[in-house]
Amino acid sequence: MSGSCRKLDPARPASSLTTGAGPVRLLIFQYGMHPLTKVPVPGYLIEMADGRRALVDTGFPSTSEPTRAVHWFRVTPEDYVLRRLSSIGLQPGDIDWVICSHFDPDHCGGNDLFPHAKFFVQREHYCVALTGVHWRFEMHRAHWDHPALEYCQIDGDEEILPGVSLIETGGHVPGHQSVLVRLQGSRKVLLAIDAISSAVTMSSQTREVHPFDMDAEATRKSIAKLRFLIKAEGIEHVLYGHDAHQWTELPKAPVAYG
Repeated sequence: MSGSCRKLDPARPASSLTTGAGPVRLLIFQYGMHPLTKVPVPGYLIEMADGRRALVDTGFPSTSEPTRAVHWFRVTPEDYVLRRLSSIGLQPGDIDWVICSHFDPDHCGGNDLFPHAKFFVQREHYCVALTGVHWRFEMHRAHWDHPALEYCQIDGDEEILPGVSLIETGGHVPGHQSVLVRLQGSRKVLLAIDAISSAVTMSSQTREVHPFDMDAEATRKSIAKLRFLIKAEGIEHVLYGHDAHQWTELPKAPVAYG
């Protein structure tokens, strides 16, 4: 693991974590959508002040078919990660880092398109996925377990880049991770990913665990952990993993969030 990764300290002032090279823009991609419920599959692009970029998740693998239903989602040609990048004038080589929240089918299908990038994943999740015993991680294994990919395996909560911290939030899957982005100007955005899939699941005490959450108790603990972080950090912006209502209100690339 790279020595540039450092432990996250919620008590540390944001100004000491976000330097001149920190995030300046956050863009939101749509990687697919459920045709009936309108539940989205989001991806994110973090642009740093020094011109480098971090991609959060890569969506589904590309296909030559015009449209198709993929694991309950409808994915159009415009929804694939390379098309999303090209729509804002970027190529795969413009991505310096890829943050992998986890290896579920809608999050990792384009990993192999970025062999030059450095990948970040929780060590626990990587090791569990490598065992091959979980069908959900095997579906697109050829794309995330590509020999050309370099994974930096993270243990717990760490700031991997100035103003970009990974938060271990297992439960949905072992070693799932959310992302805290401290934009310049003291704006903080939490990408909850599948740790909190929608606003109605925010209560860890009363939440009905989704069938795709592998560990109910760990899921509730991760929600509670994020609730504490939101309060401790004064985070005003939380982007949920699959919230149809919130999705209609969010600006999508090329418009930057916020």
